[in-house]
Amino acid sequence: MLLGAMHAWVGFTDDGAGGAPSGSLRLHDGWRWREGRRPQLVPTPAGAAWLTLVDMLRDRRAELLPRVAPGVRGLLLTPSRNASERTDSVAAFWAEPGANPPRSLTLLLANEAVERVDQFGNAERIEPGVLENSSVRAHTIGLESGPVFVRGVNPELLRFLASIRLEPSMVRSDTEPQEAALVLENPWTTSIQGEFFILEPGNLSTGTRANQDRRWDIDPRFGPFALGSGARLDLPVEFDVSPAVGSGPARMVVDIDLSSPTVSDFVRIERTIEVGLDTLRMHLLASYEPDPSGADIALYAVIENTGDAPQNITLKIDAPGFSPQRSGPSGVLPGRRLIKVFPFPGGRERLSGLEIVAGLTNRETGERLRTSLPIDSGP
Repeated sequence: MLLGAMHAWVGFTDDGAGGAPSGSLRLHDGWRWREGRRPQLVPTPAGAAWLTLVDMLRDRRAELLPRVAPGVRGLLLTPSRNASERTDSVAAFWAEPGANPPRSLTLLLANEAVERVDQFGNAERIEPGVLENSSVRAHTIGLESGPVFVRGVNPELLRFLASIRLEPSMVRSDTEPQEAALVLENPWTTSIQGEFFILEPGNLSTGTRANQDRRWDIDPRFGPFALGSGARLDLPVEFDVSPAVGSGPARMVVDIDLSSPTVSDFVRIERTIEVGLDTLRMHLLASYEPDPSGADIALYAVIENTGDAPQNITLKIDAPGFSPQRSGPSGVLPGRRLIKVFPFPGGRERLSGLEIVAGLTNRETGERLRTSLPIDSGP
């Protein structure tokens, strides 16, 4: 209910003029009578949440934040042109539905303390803290499936952090270095400057190079930047990814030493990038039912051709304690899937808690995909 109302509010305030919203919202059946010697009209749970929402939307314009953090969505509410000087900026955050939704958001939202308000108006003051093994300051905001509100945020800071991204967001898992751009946008009315530090992928967010993941060669990992008011900057970054890196989502962490009109601090953002190929996708499934051959694990490799030309591929499957299994060459037509099955006799016991690794190679281009599947420990 609240999320739908907030998205409607974005539409009401999408004229770009800075004025008050052009529409209104209404809740039906938000009140009930409390029985007793003196009957009293009280809000229902939905009505109580609605009162909180009304307080947050009043005299404020809404804009969706394009990026917050993996698994987190956000909305920024800023004072409309006719709001009083005491009206502050508010952000709303909520966890995206999924198997493992994040329980908190760690992000610097302002120079000072902010106030977290849940759907029923319960407020909590949250001071920024320093993240472990870093100079980064951030607030930690507990999340719920529905929106939580944060009062006192810095709107320009949030817009700046939401602008940071990698383009393209897919890093190809082939043998050639590739160019991408770290994109920054300046929402302030004056210039900003600073330095960027790409810590992940690479296992550098631990604060030491001792455990650096050298399968990722990123150049440059750090450097200065400067942007004029309202400007966009595309910082060239080259990725050279080892074939040992598995396909699928990868964590990207960037620290920014920011100098701006309202914030001069170390800040951190986290994004999800994808490692893979434009034309081929692969995922693994396991069946744990015994078959007539005695194998109690069967691995299914599902390969999909998302391109517009046939793909000629080979597969190699590695599992601890088993000889490598190979398949191919096999042709996969555009828009079609190929499924290969690999049996592992006694695998339930021998592979419990371990991983099976699949490597795919395009015989014509040399492009490669690598992914793995952990095996359940069983009942």
